[in-house]
Amino acid sequence: PKNWPDISTIVRDGAVEFLLLCRYWLDKAQIDSKKISRWRTLETIFSMIMADETTNSLVRELALRTVLAVLRSDRYFCCCQMAVTLIKDHLNNEISRLVLERKDNSTLDLQLIAAILHIHKKCQNLILEGINREHKASSTAKVRTLGILSVDANAASGGVWSWDASTDNLNEWVRNDHEKIFKSFPPYVDELARDSFDLVQELLHCLATNNNGNHLMPLTFSSLVESSDSRSALVILNKKFHAQSLIKSYNSSCPTLCSDQKLSNAVFHFSLLKENLNDGEERDDYHAGEALGLDSKLLLDHVINLRLVLEEHLNEKGTIDSQKSFSLVRDLLNIMADSSRSQDVRIEASKCIGHLGSVHVGTLTEMDNIACRKAKLLRSIKPNGSVLMQSMIAQALEYILEHMKVDKPLLAIAALQACKEILSTQEGIDAVNHMQFENNKTFMLALHVPKNRKKPPLLTPPTRVVESMLGTKECQNRQNPNDACWKESLWEVTNVDFQGWIKRVVCSLIICCYGRKKMPHDIRGRHLSFRALARITALSSSIAAFIFPMIILDLLLSDEVPANNKNNRDLDVKESWIGHPLSTANARISYCFSVALKGLVGCVDSHFKSSINTVLSDTIDLLRQISQRRFLACRKFSGIGRKNDGTSSQITPRRFGSVLKVLSQYSIGAFVGSNRVAGAVYYAENALIDKGFNSSADRWHGRACKDTCNSLLPILRDCMLKLEEHDAAAAYSLRMASTRFLRNDFRLAEYVLSESLPGEKLELLSVGEQKRSDRIIAIANCLESLGSTDVLKAYAVNNLGRKYLSENDKKSLRETFYRANLVGMQWYNTAGESNDMLSANQGSVSGFYETLSGTFVSLMNEDYHSFHESLKICRLQALSQMSSHFGRESTLTRVLPSVEYFEVLNDLEQISQRDVEVQSILEQWVQESSQRSKTVIENPIEHQTDFKLAIRETTIRVLGIARSRNSSNDLETLLSSYLQSSSVLARELGSFDFAEGCLQRQEKLVTSSNDANLLPLLKIRLEETKLMECRGHYKVAIHGTKLIGAEIENILSSVNDNYQHDVHELKAEILLACGAWSLKYKIESAKYVQESYLMPAAEVCHRLWEERKSYADAQRVSASCLALALNATSLFETVHSRMRSKEWGAKMSFLEDQKTLSRELEIELKKIGKKNESNIDRVHRIKVIRTISQLEEEKQSQEEELGPYAELALQSFAEALAMAGNSSGENWTGHVFQMVSIWFATFEILPSINRTMLELLQSLPSYRFVPLAQQLFARLNSKRGEEFDQFQVTLQELVKKMCRDHPYHCLPMVFSFINGRDKEQETNSRDPKAQASQRIMSSLREDANKNQLDLYHSYESVTQWYHELAKAKITEEQKRQRKNIRISSVLKAKQRSNFFNSFNCPPCILTQPPTLRENHDYGNFMIEPPGTEFLKTVLPYFDVTPTGITHPKIVICVGSKGAEFKQLVKLDDIRQDSVMQQVFTYTNELMRSRKLSSKFRGKLLKENRRLLPSFRKHLKLATYNVVPLSPKTGVLQWVENSQSLNEYLVGSRTVLGAHSRYCEGGWKHSKCSDEMKKSTPNEKRKVFDLVCENLSPVLRYFFVEIFGHDLQAWHTARMAYTRSCAVSSIVGHILGIGDRHNNNILIHKQTGELVHIDFGIVFEQGRLLTIPETVPFRLTRDIVDGMGPLGTEGTFASAAEETLQILRENSSALLTILSAIVNDPLYEWKESAAKARARQEADQDEDENSGEKRAVSNHTTTVNDIGQNLAAEHTIARIKEKLEGYEEGTSSEQHSVEGQIQLLINCARDPDNLSVIYHGWAPWL
Repeated sequence: PKNWPDISTIVRDGAVEFLLLCRYWLDKAQIDSKKISRWRTLETIFSMIMADETTNSLVRELALRTVLAVLRSDRYFCCCQMAVTLIKDHLNNEISRLVLERKDNSTLDLQLIAAILHIHKKCQNLILEGINREHKASSTAKVRTLGILSVDANAASGGVWSWDASTDNLNEWVRNDHEKIFKSFPPYVDELARDSFDLVQELLHCLATNNNGNHLMPLTFSSLVESSDSRSALVILNKKFHAQSLIKSYNSSCPTLCSDQKLSNAVFHFSLLKENLNDGEERDDYHAGEALGLDSKLLLDHVINLRLVLEEHLNEKGTIDSQKSFSLVRDLLNIMADSSRSQDVRIEASKCIGHLGSVHVGTLTEMDNIACRKAKLLRSIKPNGSVLMQSMIAQALEYILEHMKVDKPLLAIAALQACKEILSTQEGIDAVNHMQFENNKTFMLALHVPKNRKKPPLLTPPTRVVESMLGTKECQNRQNPNDACWKESLWEVTNVDFQGWIKRVVCSLIICCYGRKKMPHDIRGRHLSFRALARITALSSSIAAFIFPMIILDLLLSDEVPANNKNNRDLDVKESWIGHPLSTANARISYCFSVALKGLVGCVDSHFKSSINTVLSDTIDLLRQISQRRFLACRKFSGIGRKNDGTSSQITPRRFGSVLKVLSQYSIGAFVGSNRVAGAVYYAENALIDKGFNSSADRWHGRACKDTCNSLLPILRDCMLKLEEHDAAAAYSLRMASTRFLRNDFRLAEYVLSESLPGEKLELLSVGEQKRSDRIIAIANCLESLGSTDVLKAYAVNNLGRKYLSENDKKSLRETFYRANLVGMQWYNTAGESNDMLSANQGSVSGFYETLSGTFVSLMNEDYHSFHESLKICRLQALSQMSSHFGRESTLTRVLPSVEYFEVLNDLEQISQRDVEVQSILEQWVQESSQRSKTVIENPIEHQTDFKLAIRETTIRVLGIARSRNSSNDLETLLSSYLQSSSVLARELGSFDFAEGCLQRQEKLVTSSNDANLLPLLKIRLEETKLMECRGHYKVAIHGTKLIGAEIENILSSVNDNYQHDVHELKAEILLACGAWSLKYKIESAKYVQESYLMPAAEVCHRLWEERKSYADAQRVSASCLALALNATSLFETVHSRMRSKEWGAKMSFLEDQKTLSRELEIELKKIGKKNESNIDRVHRIKVIRTISQLEEEKQSQEEELGPYAELALQSFAEALAMAGNSSGENWTGHVFQMVSIWFATFEILPSINRTMLELLQSLPSYRFVPLAQQLFARLNSKRGEEFDQFQVTLQELVKKMCRDHPYHCLPMVFSFINGRDKEQETNSRDPKAQASQRIMSSLREDANKNQLDLYHSYESVTQWYHELAKAKITEEQKRQRKNIRISSVLKAKQRSNFFNSFNCPPCILTQPPTLRENHDYGNFMIEPPGTEFLKTVLPYFDVTPTGITHPKIVICVGSKGAEFKQLVKLDDIRQDSVMQQVFTYTNELMRSRKLSSKFRGKLLKENRRLLPSFRKHLKLATYNVVPLSPKTGVLQWVENSQSLNEYLVGSRTVLGAHSRYCEGGWKHSKCSDEMKKSTPNEKRKVFDLVCENLSPVLRYFFVEIFGHDLQAWHTARMAYTRSCAVSSIVGHILGIGDRHNNNILIHKQTGELVHIDFGIVFEQGRLLTIPETVPFRLTRDIVDGMGPLGTEGTFASAAEETLQILRENSSALLTILSAIVNDPLYEWKESAAKARARQEADQDEDENSGEKRAVSNHTTTVNDIGQNLAAEHTIARIKEKLEGYEEGTSSEQHSVEGQIQLLINCARDPDNLSVIYHGWAPWL
């Protein structure tokens, strides 16, 4: 314009503004001349911006994106030549620094290269079109024309279109043809093609140069560079067209990457593009299609590359790292569930998920979900009003700033103007300081124009867009314009689309509430910055949705509280509110929300419904978070305690401030509708609590039971099912049934209870009163669950014609029919037997299973076009189904069925590829099925694999039918092998019906062949016997197996040599099966089984190993030897137990008495002579002699049996361990414990055992013994004695081998004994264990190299340093100081800095040992081994804990990689803690590799297949590392990110506890303690009830406070807490762990799990206290409160039952380990009742709030060997009784798992038991 200033002033004052305006004018130009003219202006501004060194980098980026938009759009093709030239001119300086250095994870480099390649490809197409038009008939002329040269060039000089090879006499022909060809397209095309090619080449060169060859990663642009058939010749003949060669050349210059690096590179690029490319946003906006097309192509290329790399990696490695895979899976699922994304991108993402498979996705735990979730909007926002809104405005500015970078000029200009208007206010300037990135701050401040500077005039887009859409003229004419935005018609959601609805609502709120001065009774926002957003929210629905919650929040905060309201509360409580519940804003907003949510109830558009629900639920949750944060920030509390009702005096915890008065069913429906299921659970549970419900069962039947339960319990049940919490869902179903029983609705209650039992449910459906259509669908589902495929088929066909069935009902019925047909292998009967169904389907949309059935028909007919089309439809249907299940708050387990669909579709697509050998794929399927059947025990994740197995079988059969004309029977062999492995896999997973079907089909296939070999048939028979055994018919199974074995013996002599090995393999398998079942069901004696089955099986396996030496043979030998070892161990334990029993002792005493009597009789006989002996005396003497003889024979027999059994067990265990390698399928730790236990039990009575062990040491893998190191090292001694010396020689050899192979794990234990010597008394007495340890170290040093010597020295020095630090005394002043005490003040002898830097081979962090390596390869001790870091230094200060008699010290170690490790150094005997952590670790190993029996799996599958995912939940005990440094010192790993329950609930002097925060009106903890302390025994129960009435549980608020930023994280953490509480309770009860007061239980702030510490009282020593502990574990009201409204029902009870079931199934192994522990010579766990009472009496005088631990002192006098043995035997016997179901006080009644759990829960929660516990235990918390 004429009135504008010069261009330099424009760039200085408003570069971005004028740049966007030029882009806008360019967009308005219609003819090429105007486009070029306006481009020149844009080019000038761009050049000046790039030339100015002071320009902000974000401004440069916007300038480059503006030019990039021109290149990406076909509308500006006339300007592309100039744009390419412009980029080339600035490439080597500004653009190179901006784009190619990849700062802030930008994708500008990829987008720029893609745009240039897009231009180059378009030039190719134009030239080809011209050639085709000129030479339509002559293909020869076309090929020759491809060698076109430019007018002034020739072949020799290498012109624009030069050939690579030399040409002869082509110039004349080229000149004649050139003019004809290039007249058909613009004259700049040839130059543009050349320049674009050269620019790509320069970009790649600059990219490599700027990175200096480091961190170069291969690039992928397949869709932009790959040549189609029509350009193949052009690419070959003309190098300027071969852009693909540039990418290949660049990728070849990148460093060679391994499989892991390739995957990391592919994942990095994919994640980067996913976050930065908005290929699915607002497709209907102006010019969006062109830009999104290129972005989609770029993202598609990288998803394809990710799929290829992922496939290669999985083929090589088999799996990927779980930490990396969770975020990858989450990103892929987000793309697949986003319907706005490109269809091709979603399809390729589904292929990636299909490659990962359900096995891999199913192993990802939801704890990773918490770690991978990004911070929500409020995580870093302070709660007070001004700072809160400034932070919100800052986030709005950053979000709007991103829209300046889009290819939509009108939207970009509106975004710029909005930012400038906001920055024209002081609150906008203040908000900039809250922006996250400094670069954005600088850019925003540059947009701010000071008041003293003249603002340049602007050409802005017209505002009529906003006015016409909102009808603002009507608003202006109304007397009260503020009412326009609250009209019910504005908020109604009928007959509108989401984009129009959100734009209209937000713009009306801004115009009405921020546009003019406030009038009486108007609602006006306080922060007028939102006024600037009216125009941009009218243009962008995404910005409108982003701003909507902020506007609602501001309006609520701005509305004043009515001054004259009588219900107004005091000012302190008001601070936590968002507005007042009686304010006008609250009333109007609540009403409008209710209108919108109510209208969504009948809405059928799922996408529209989900979008609006998402916006409204986000707003509701945002208000909840702010209310929570404001509440927690309040310093004063008054009037908070309130009564439940008029009759109860119980204090109810205060909820967060009131926000919106919306019906709970509407708000909960918003969360359900937006797939935020965890949020729905949160608000539904709060609604229940508001009605008076809590975790106590008796509160579920109150006054509000009918209405509340009927509305909320079904919602909670359905939400729990969607979250895969089936145990909780079952508990809610039980609650629903109980409420219906109360209403006398017995039929409906019975129906609810029978939902998990298809048979009973089917019976009730036949006579029920349900809706007819619902009953038909439910009956069909029940028939499918029961496996009645034929009945289901007839039922579906007969009911499809019902008129009252809707289209969705018919589709569901057809899907059930086709799914049953596919799984039941009856797909081929579909076309012939269901014509009625197919005719009924005319005109309706086919479902997934129906379409999939059609694909097999196409494959059988070899119609690959229809086959691929059907597969694509199937994939889109699976994506649509997955989208409805996956949301922001959803679990991965919920999408596992869809993942299996994608696996199947990937398999089918792989089959149809032309360049793939079908035979090899089928062989791979057979191998994969076989491997999964072997590994399902190692990693038992229950999947519904019937579908996948059936589809693969169907595919093989279809291919066999299609190829039958070739008379090829190779597929029959593959099919037979596949059926065999599939039956094994299905049996292991408990799907017995499917396994039986596989065997029947395999038998039919085998018998139909003419092969005379009986071996395949015998294998089928053997598998049938295994299936019978799983179903409980063990007698038939054993008998059948014996018959098969007899048949094998008959055919051994006549079988072909080629099948000899197969026959012997089958024979070994038969023998092992017979032996295992005979022992399991006690059909035959163990000795007979050993001689008849196990030893022959071992001989056969050894023979096969000697002949072939294969890995499979080695595993077979290991399995046979292990079976033999376990049986020999059982026989040994039987004999050994008998010899140690009281009865045997009495018998031996009787033998000694008889011997004494015999000697006396002999003396008497000598005196009187034989002649004078009477007949009576002779008979008596002979009887005594015979008795002695019988007893001696019995004793000799037992002793003779003991030795061979022990020898056989040790040898078999050793061979099994040696042959097993690194196999993890068995409980090897337990087996090693058994082996060592036999050795320890017999080394004194059987001297040969020591020699046997010494011989076996050479073959034994030492890493298997590291978990037992504590028990092995404890028996080191220097005592003399022939047998003892031999034992010590063997033991010390084993210890030396362990220390030599695994020094990082074993050396601290050796030096702990050496440090145990008391140097002051060393001359008087020497510790034999220390002497033995010193002798071991001397021997190790003799054979060590230099690095090993340095490592031994470093560990000796470091352990001694820790030992001295633990013993160092601190002054009273330091105790009061507590923090930052200098280490040099207590350890003056050793300077810290010089000390730790002096090690040539430094030690590892003591509390972070490296990962145990099977091949003991830890490097050369100079490089950190995997899983740890070297100890670099210790920070020069330490802290002192406020508790503990010795005041433990807290130090921080710094690792060699910079990580910090906090440790607790104690002057105490922590060996007992170390032992308990050892037991916990082994228990975790049992639960991690738990084997649900096939029978139990089958029971679950038969009852309800959906119960299986609940068994996938990971059960574990939280552990930490404990390193004893001596009998009196040690160091413990500090549990990071945790706090004790006492610290959270009660608080401290500086921190307010949760009870004080939420129950101000209740009693203080100190008052509760005083009341309980001074009460008499007769008053305990009454006082306890009074305390509970005045103090309500509040632990549930911990999860809201810590994880409330994301309700999915809240749900996951609470479930993890519930399960960890169940596991720790049951394991603690079995082990008799006591002293579980709130200071000894920590709760983790990252996972929600409980962590138990301080194990001073174990093995039921709590019963020795003056006030005995009367509960099995801590299950007080606060503990139960953290589990939610269900309390101990549902998840807790099921997790406890599963834990106890696992411990019972592995009781033998657990008792073996515990026996080794309690018999440990150093394990001084037994103390007298007097000392225990004395300890508790001393504790009674301690301060209640000091948190002093009441651990029983470990410094006790060692009891004698007899007492130790008796105590150990009593302890083991008591543990065995608990594992068998016997509990004290139940009249020796044996309980089932469920009964025992319920008994323990009732006992732990019984007020009579809790009221009499020691008051320091705080049973009221």
